Amino acid sequence: MATEILVKYKEKNYTVNVEEDNSIKLESIKHIDKNAVGLAHYNLGDAFRKKVLSDSEGILRTREKWLKEVRLVIKEPDTNKTIVIDQ
Repeated sequence: MATEILVKYKEKNYTVNVEEDNSIKLESIKHIDKNAVGLAHYNLGDAFRKKVLSDSEGILRTREKWLKEVRLVIKEPDTNKTIVIDQ
């Protein structure tokens, strides 16, 4: 049974489906922002942040469970840098 997580992006919450193997399809976050490349999630309070970027097949995978505090990682078209949207 698939589960869902909330992804925070620019002060809005979006629901994203998590697959049974704990992966997320990149297309599932592209509808939030077309420049999305991955997600960042928080462990141990805010002390540790892990970015999970999509692989060549467009799949995001993490060994841990997806946590509640998940934010979008986008690639800025102007600079080509990946950034986590916290605001």
